[in-house]
Amino acid sequence: MPTFGYSKLEAVNRMLMARGIQRANALDSTGSFPSLTYGSSDAANAEYILDLVSSRVQTSGWPCNTTYYRTLTSASSKHVLPNYTLNVIAAGANEGDIFSIKKVGTEFLLYDVRRGSTTFSSSIPLQHNVTIHLVELLDYEACSPDVKELIAVEAAKEYLAMQFPDPLRLNYLSIMSNAANATARRLDPRPPAASVPPNPQPMMMQPPAQQ
Repeated sequence: MPTFGYSKLEAVNRMLMARGIQRANALDSTGSFPSLTYGSSDAANAEYILDLVSSRVQTSGWPCNTTYYRTLTSASSKHVLPNYTLNVIAAGANEGDIFSIKKVGTEFLLYDVRRGSTTFSSSIPLQHNVTIHLVELLDYEACSPDVKELIAVEAAKEYLAMQFPDPLRLNYLSIMSNAANATARRLDPRPPAASVPPNPQPMMMQPPAQQ
């Protein structure tokens, strides 16, 4: 089966090798994403850190984990978000708004920061139908190769800093992290600015002023 960028095991082994630890033959975790139980081995500790870093990196929003211009229609005066939403960014007609996520009971709701409310009136169009860029948490394996590379390098750097802060190795990983961050593909979801159509009328030369 072809690999979509780094596999999770490869990313974990990259972290272990940064500390000079022998590579693992398998991951030391049970369960399924996102509810994993980690073992007590070096590989399990590395995988735990990898998953934490993956969530943090994905919060920024990337093409692989962002649904652009998603329209939410309020039900019972609220907008319920998917359980693993990491970030919401106002878009389209709502671009001037500031939204966040608020957990109420067992639901994750869209929160209007300026109004300080999770209530959206069905009688106000821009509250009843809200446009956002929706950023959701993906399993590491489901991320695009460029984002996986960034997560793997950031996780290796954090793992090394926490366990064995070697300045030379940290410097090397910082260089790799900057390179991965520059390479990772970001999309600007905003539509391009409308171009100004050329003036169909020829320019008229002004006669020289009379002396």
